[in-house]
Amino acid sequence: MNIEYELEQADLELNDVQINIPLPIGCNPIVSECDGQYTHEARRNTLVWSLPVIDASTKSGSMEFSAPSSTPADFFPLHVSFTSKTPYAKIKV
Repeated sequence: MNIEYELEQADLELNDVQINIPLPIGCNPIVSECDGQYTHEARRNTLVWSLPVIDASTKSGSMEFSAPSSTPADFFPLHVSFTSKTPYAKIKV
């Protein structure tokens, strides 16, 4: 499985980005490549991909892992969380 991200708005800075990838019950993923860090939370059947900052200097990255006895549908829905000091939508009052 290969997961990639790309920041399309170069003026944004996303901090403490976490991408939670669900896994089939009892699955032990084997991560072969990862930008950032990852943890396998076996109790929650989740692979957590953590990136401290996504900005113009780190606007793309990927994670590659294998998970025996799985199908692509097993890894959805993803849950993505982050913080940002820059507003996501440029709305002015």
